[in-house]
Amino acid sequence: MRFLAFGIVLVAAGGLFFAFQSADILIIQENPSATTTANTSSTLGDSAHFQVEKNYQEPLQNPPDIIRAVYLTSWSGGSSKRIAQIKKLIKETPLNAVVIDVKDYTGLLAYKSSIPFIKEHNLYENRIPDVASLVEDLHRDGIYVIARITVFQDPALVHAQPDVAVKQMVASSTPDTYPIWEDRKGLSWADPASHEVWDYIIAIAKEVQSFGFDELNFDYIRFPSDGDIFSMHFPHWDKTKPRHEVIKNFFSYLREQLPDSVISADLFGLVTVAQDDIGIGQILEDAYSYFDYVSPMVYPSHYANGSFGYAHPAKNPYEIVSHSISVAHDRLFPTIQVPTHTGSSTASTTEYISKQDRDRFKAKLRPWLQDFDLGADYTASMIQAQILAVHDALGEDYAGYMLWAPSNVYTEGGAIE
Repeated sequence: MRFLAFGIVLVAAGGLFFAFQSADILIIQENPSATTTANTSSTLGDSAHFQVEKNYQEPLQNPPDIIRAVYLTSWSGGSSKRIAQIKKLIKETPLNAVVIDVKDYTGLLAYKSSIPFIKEHNLYENRIPDVASLVEDLHRDGIYVIARITVFQDPALVHAQPDVAVKQMVASSTPDTYPIWEDRKGLSWADPASHEVWDYIIAIAKEVQSFGFDELNFDYIRFPSDGDIFSMHFPHWDKTKPRHEVIKNFFSYLREQLPDSVISADLFGLVTVAQDDIGIGQILEDAYSYFDYVSPMVYPSHYANGSFGYAHPAKNPYEIVSHSISVAHDRLFPTIQVPTHTGSSTASTTEYISKQDRDRFKAKLRPWLQDFDLGADYTASMIQAQILAVHDALGEDYAGYMLWAPSNVYTEGGAIE
């Protein structure tokens, strides 16, 4: 689960930060330019030779400008009882959206995929028997539906195709016989520099979008951050290109391949204030260039004691979220120095970038907020405090929030406009 500790401490401007994280209904049309050979095994590359039939199901008409979402696992997405509970919650609160796992930390898709490689290797678990019907049902209630896709954390893929896996260096062995590396949670990762993996993710994204999802949300778009990171061997990354350039190139590829899609990126909360890539390849400005929404996970409980001058960050939800989002906003819409002349001297004043100039930026900030107990018992008022902090930090650029509760049970009275 995303909220379990990775067990490392990162240092950046503002203080320490602990890194945490936690039926074939699709028509596939073969690309006329592709060639296939009968009775051969599918490879990752095959995914690029198939395209989803267009206009299978349309997204929500007139989607809301401000998104207020809750997260659901794929198991919850496949439960009619849990969906009924969430629909009732949304009806009775300012909430208007859901984020549903379609590919989670296991790497398995949550539905029966029609992608050749996934079918051949059974890289799915049919937790949501009819995804299109689920999305259509939520749309009938006016609910905005976001598909969450984990990217490079993918045990299922790397065990099916080990040559794209991050490996573990062993002194008595050679790279071609290195075992698959695992992080502290026992999860394995794909090499972020593998273009085969990039095409695999694109194929999944296009298939998922055909079900009518309004937005594609990408998580774990980074290098591994915990475990024996010094023993990692990357079969595709040459270690000469900086990590952040590898990730930025993937960001760019996503936008290139999904030009008309609404896409969002989940980032570590520390990325809002860090000036480097914190060792995982994520730089805030890189994401701003390619996504519609950038979603830092600014959970107060995930900041080390003493961060931003607060002894217990989890107990100061407004202050922690306010600082993180304010800094992120200033980096998206930077201030400018305007020279002023007084007699023979020249000084400068600081002005915020104009609204007209802001409109040329594509990305909007829409963070993940905490609705779980860690570091403190999170009450409705503490959840509200985080939302108010986002409001106050973003002003007219406020675009909403997403609440994360691993249990998928949300605090009564927590969600506000």
